[in-house]
Amino acid sequence: AEALAEREQAAARKKSEAGASAGQSSESDVLTCACCKCEMSPENFSRKQLSKGDARRCTNCLADADRQARAAETEKAAVKLEAAREAARAAERDPSKSAAEKLA
Repeated sequence: AEALAEREQAAARKKSEAGASAGQSSESDVLTCACCKCEMSPENFSRKQLSKGDARRCTNCLADADRQARAAETEKAAVKLEAAREAARAAERDPSKSAAEKLA
């Protein structure tokens, strides 16, 4: 994922530099991502991120953050599921106590 992001950022930089050398773009067309600190053209930012000024993050950084958040949610759900399974196993072994008492 990081390698892909780096390649896209390098391509964006090349495109920006090519435009600057051809006189098509100005210094104001180069924006910096607050997360990865790469300088890129505005096409690498969503409208919502462009409206955030210096706090804007590029689409690659947003995608990485989204993937990390989903992975954390998945891990949290897996831990919760395992705890429930363990409580069920404990209840099967000793039916005299409730599962809630065994977790406490």
